Amino acid sequence: MCFVEPRQKPLLLAHFLQNTPSTRTLVFSRTKHGADKIVRGLLREGIQAAAIHGNKSQGARQRVLEHFKSDRLPVLIATDIAARGLDVDDISHVINYDMPRDPETYVHRIGRTGRAGAEGIAVSFCGRDEHAQLRLIERLIRRTITVQQQPEHTQDTEPSSDRSPVVGKGIQPARRASRPPRQRRSKSKGSFQEGNGKAATARGRTANRRRRRVGV
Repeated sequence: MCFVEPRQKPLLLAHFLQNTPSTRTLVFSRTKHGADKIVRGLLREGIQAAAIHGNKSQGARQRVLEHFKSDRLPVLIATDIAARGLDVDDISHVINYDMPRDPETYVHRIGRTGRAGAEGIAVSFCGRDEHAQLRLIERLIRRTITVQQQPEHTQDTEPSSDRSPVVGKGIQPARRASRPPRQRRSKSKGSFQEGNGKAATARGRTANRRRRRVGV
């Protein structure tokens, strides 16, 4: 997870995608307009991407998904509603471009990666106005998400949080391995690696069951 000013998110996303080996990357946007804006920014950087959301026709969404599944499209931008029922294997990275307002949505998002014993990486860009959502997410999954340092050339202001980042040289290649999912510790500093998606998903589900039992 990286604390970042909202206006720096486009540059940070492009930097991450250009410097991180991946198979398929799913990027979550909170709004339809935001999803289209992300796509335009990535295309300007020479990164192939497309969006699915409620304003797209069923045919258009289906074509984009087919391209994503067949490796003709490496990056898919989606809203939470459009991603419901999305069934795509081998998603190596899930990026929370916008932090979700509902902490349970975070658990659903990162559950899209790390399937069938494969290793998956979840990445979040947390803006100054999204710290409240982050606290709710950490409370739900019962762990503190590691903060990684934003690459220097993608920032133009002081950090947007007083939480100390892990100091590193920027984004390092992320490794995948077919093994039973478990919580990962960051092996390379500066990789924005939040951990295995399945581990946090399991924590979120356990927390939800406990909340229901005690009537919270």
